[in-house]
Amino acid sequence: MSGEKIKFEDIKNSSEQKLQIRINLKKEQEFIEDLIFSNMIQIINQKEKFILGPEKTKIAGFISKNYLEVYLFLDSLLKNNNMEGLD
Repeated sequence: MSGEKIKFEDIKNSSEQKLQIRINLKKEQEFIEDLIFSNMIQIINQKEKFILGPEKTKIAGFISKNYLEVYLFLDSLLKNNNMEGLD
């Protein structure tokens, strides 16, 4: 460590910074999920007249919680032009 002493304050500050980064990432994740959820509800309301409230919430909730997997799945379908069998 080339004569450098690690101070307790440095460790404490580093830990607090890491904790704050985690908190910020969690808040950002929740914001993204809320944004996707509300947009999915709007799309469902525009496109489907026969889906009831609880079902809308379940669908939008599932997509908002699993948006990355949903995105990757849809992206892969579009890239491969593999839309057969999804009628």
